[in-house]
Parts: sequence; structure tokens; C-alpha cells
Amino acid sequence: MREIATEALIRQNFESELIEKALEILNMVPEVNSDKLPFEQFVNAILAFNKASLMAALNTGVPVQCEVEYAGSGDSGGVEDVSIPDHLKDVSVTFLNFHSPWIRDGRDITVYVNALPIKDFLWYLFDHYDYENNEGGQGTVTFTSPNKEHPQGVIVLEHSDNVIETVDYEHAF
Repeated sequence: MREIATEALIRQNFESELIEKALEILNMVPEVNSDKLPFEQFVNAILAFNKASLMAALNTGVPVQCEVEYAGSGDSGGVEDVSIPDHLKDVSVTFLNFHSPWIRDGRDITVYVNALPIKDFLWYLFDHYDYENNEGGQGTVTFTSPNKEHPQGVIVLEHSDNVIETVDYEHAF
């Protein structure tokens, strides 16, 4: 599913605790398009919202962890594997995304409501984030469902950068 976000579509597709946040994001669009609101603030609001949507989908009453492994170097790389518990294979995440072409007088942002199975959502989310540049890097992102200790859930990034080291010596004989 990918449809242009409207208030009615948001009210239809999100749990009550996420509806107001989604509507706030939708109401940010005219301000971002006219440069009255920083684009970065809009993007951060979408990311925070999508984290909350993912954690709501993971909150099944049973402790859950999902992992995304990625690796790359040079100009290539990507997600290597996404692992989720079997009981989540048919669970979807409904989230917000946007398209932001530049037009003559600024931006023309369109917000979309999307739904993907959790595994596909995680693959989509981490498909390309520049960790492959230069000598590259690799890592794992672990998502832990909300629990007593962390009611909002936890996302942990374990990342390693590859570094080529050159050691120069000078000897006089």
C-alpha cells in the first residue's frame, strides 16, 4: 500500500496514539514547502514517527528482537540480512514516507502512507546509508520491542569502519 496521506487515511490506518503525531507531520508540509520550517526538523519528525510505528508493530506482548546486518566498501554494499522472529512474518508496519522534488520556488513535498511487512520495512529503511564509501564498514542494527525497562523500545547500532593504515619509516644507513 502506498497512498497520498490525508487526514481520513491517517485516521483509518494508525493506532490512536499515532494519529495526532501523523497529523502534526501532515500539517508541517506547507511550512516546510515555504521554508518557514527547517526541512531537517520535518525529516526528524518522520523518523521519530516511523520508529514509534515500528515499535507499535513489535509490541506483541512477548519480548522481540529484530536485526539488520549491513556491509559494504568502495561504491557497493547494502543490507546483507534481516532477521525477525517467525511470529512476526505476517505483521506489517504502517509508516509515513515523503517525496520532495525541488520546484522553481522551493519544495513540493508529498507525504505518503505506506504499509510493508516488518522484514521488508527494515530492509527498505536501511538499504543505503553511505557506510560503503571509502574503505567501507559493516554493522548490525538491533530493534528490541517495548518492555518495562524501555517502554519506547530500543534501537542499538553496532558499527565498524574499515580503515586502511599506512605506516611510513625512514632509516639512515
